[in-house]
Amino acid sequence: MLLVSIRSFVRKHNRLLSFDYTNMKPILFYDDISPVVRSVLMLIDELEIDVEMKHIDLFTGDQRSLEYFNISPNRTVPALKHNDLVITDSHVILIYLVEEFGGQSTLYPSDKVTRIKVLDLLFFNGTNLFRKDSDLLSEIIAKSVTDMARHTTKVQECYESLETFLSNSDFLAGNFITIADFSVVATLSTVNLVQPVNDNQFPKLAKWFQNMKQRPSYVSGNVPGLQKLRAILADRSDFPIFS
Repeated sequence: MLLVSIRSFVRKHNRLLSFDYTNMKPILFYDDISPVVRSVLMLIDELEIDVEMKHIDLFTGDQRSLEYFNISPNRTVPALKHNDLVITDSHVILIYLVEEFGGQSTLYPSDKVTRIKVLDLLFFNGTNLFRKDSDLLSEIIAKSVTDMARHTTKVQECYESLETFLSNSDFLAGNFITIADFSVVATLSTVNLVQPVNDNQFPKLAKWFQNMKQRPSYVSGNVPGLQKLRAILADRSDFPIFS
């Protein structure tokens, strides 16, 4: 009996020693009302990545806790923790997840020219489209909109840019989908709640948007959070909210 117990202990001990503690599954800190979070959720669903989810409620102020500050000094979502690495920008998270879990995926292509196009579009989303979205929606939620015409002009300028990006291709960076499409469609679908894409004015953008909506990862990764946000906006907005 003692010999059996010793053997059992040794087997268990060897399993512990052989476990790869440096390859734990990623942890995503998220609130899916955020479009930049939803872009990451779409990619996770697209690649079927096993991720631990930790909800950070933006409306109750979870992002301002000391515990979360130690993870994301920006106090923003998403944040991704994988082993000892922490990433606090959605666009970088998209790149990392494809690099780490995408295998031979073309979602972040290996050829230099297309990869640069993808990066260009990620920067466009982060510094342009998402900024317009954030400025507009934060004012709507706070009921502090004083010049909707100014917001409309800025959003329309972004739509014009996207129409041009799509002038010679089915997707933003070429004729196949990349992480740039996930990044932009999550933000576009949010702005579209208030400033709908006009099919006649932006036909290529409208067609691309409809194609993206058909993807299972859009339905599972983007729609639930988008509907939550729509309900919040409908409750607080003095302006029409679209679907």
